[in-house]
Amino acid sequence: MQSTYGFKTDTKAETLDTKGLVNQGLYAAGAASGHEAYANEVGFAAIIGLTYGRIAGENAAAYAKEPLHKRWVICYN
Repeated sequence: MQSTYGFKTDTKAETLDTKGLVNQGLYAAGAASGHEAYANEVGFAAIIGLTYGRIAGENAAAYAKEPLHKRWVICYN
């Protein structure tokens, strides 16, 4: 999802780096991800913020429950 301000996120509310790759374990919603930039639409910003807040919370909880060996990432530059 394109963000006007804040972190760019995907549909799972995972933050993306400047190359569009997922930052594992880092989720964002609401003002942190720019979802409230649509505040000129009455109620729309709140709905988007709440929806992505729930998505981010569920995915962050699932990530936290994973065994550590599944979360290890080997980075190659």
